[in-house]
Amino acid sequence: MSPDGWFYEGREQSYVKHEVLKRYLERFAIIVGKFSPGITYVDCFSGPWRSRDEEAFQDTSFGIAISALRKANEAVEKTFHKKLKIRCFFVEENAAAYKKLRAFADGIADAEITAVNGTFEANIPAILDFVKAGGTAFPFFFIDPTGWTGFALDRIKPLLQQQPSEVLINFMTAHIKRFVEAPEKQRQEEFEQLFGSASFREEISAVSDLRDREDLLLSRYMEAVRTAGGFQFACASTVLHPVREHTHFHLVYCTRDPKGVDVFKGADKKAMEAMEEIRAKAQQDARIKGSGNLELFGAKEMKKTMGHYGFLRDRYTSLAKKYVKGMLEKDKKVPYDRAWAVAMRLPMVWESDLKLWIEAWETKGRIGIEGLRGKARVPKRGAGLVLVWKA
Repeated sequence: MSPDGWFYEGREQSYVKHEVLKRYLERFAIIVGKFSPGITYVDCFSGPWRSRDEEAFQDTSFGIAISALRKANEAVEKTFHKKLKIRCFFVEENAAAYKKLRAFADGIADAEITAVNGTFEANIPAILDFVKAGGTAFPFFFIDPTGWTGFALDRIKPLLQQQPSEVLINFMTAHIKRFVEAPEKQRQEEFEQLFGSASFREEISAVSDLRDREDLLLSRYMEAVRTAGGFQFACASTVLHPVREHTHFHLVYCTRDPKGVDVFKGADKKAMEAMEEIRAKAQQDARIKGSGNLELFGAKEMKKTMGHYGFLRDRYTSLAKKYVKGMLEKDKKVPYDRAWAVAMRLPMVWESDLKLWIEAWETKGRIGIEGLRGKARVPKRGAGLVLVWKA
């Protein structure tokens, strides 16, 4: 979708979030379609909020999910000669928003949809019943709040523990970072409920650097969700503020299958490319509005090669490289899949980065790869390869 004449002006961060959701859901559903009769998609804070497409709701999470699952169904039917059963459970607390959601749901004939007016936490038993009624349909939970309350870890734990299942959670980083150390008792209780304990608080207070604090908050929440659900993998996508140079929120993703990480990282990489394009335009629009003068070059030409995105990309790839190298130096022999899992945990890091590090180390004689077969020279996940540190 072109940034010109679209539905997301002034809320470009939602476009990036929806790009991740759309790209992931479509690939996820096709893969699941190989072995499962259907998908159970649960949107826990459905909206619509600030939607500008009041006909098809193409700028809402529920509208995008339906569209992505339909496309996946077409691919599954063409490839596997069967149809996926699409099941959706939508929850919205606001009465006015729910009225629009209900009208949308009533107009869908090719999916089983339940829409309820109420809070997410109060409807968790109903969601569990809906998931159970779907039999072996694969559940995917999208938890997209506007703040940090309404999805306490202990309350959502029964959903996270569904097997199989995957979850995508909007972690409102900017707001959480700002208020996490508020002295009010209510605020303290809210964050303890979010993280599932108060153990994170002492760690946070010991960190003075704001960037390190942001990373620590994200890391602790990812680990809390991963542990609560018994997931094997957790990773995150970083969504930046459209105009300001700071992180707006993170999308935390948990799965039990490494293939899910592959798909999520692929969706994340494409979404990051789109994000930088629309941020460049949003920032140019803001400059023009502030100065009253048009600019000679377009947004793409004016975009800085570095900036907050470039800074974070360099930060996280450097950290991931450091973690992988440290593991190799310590253990000497490390399965490639283990190194991959460590690197993929950080935002803005992709498998192509890991392969570049290995190639550079190999060129310098620092590393060898055991298990490569035939003419294979590039490591691949799932092939039983072992990295051997020689330096």
